[in-house]
Amino acid sequence: METNPPRNSRLELIDADEPWVESRFETREKVRARCAFSIRGDVVVPAGSEGEVFKVLRDLPDGVHYHVHFPGGRMLQVAETLLDEAPHA
Repeated sequence: METNPPRNSRLELIDADEPWVESRFETREKVRARCAFSIRGDVVVPAGSEGEVFKVLRDLPDGVHYHVHFPGGRMLQVAETLLDEAPHA
């Protein structure tokens, strides 16, 4: 019997020769900003704000980063070290 993943699921494939880079969070997980994030001196995401991981970036030279969607429509690229787990509802 063949087993297929659910229609809404996402599979991440990498070349067999590429090393797998672990990450704390995966796509669609809720996270919390450990500090305020600013653009040109203006705070656009206050510390403690919750966001949702949109994409995991594992191949950057300075470690894992994420594209995170925050309230107000902001999508920011954030280093893993600047994020915590969001509390569960």
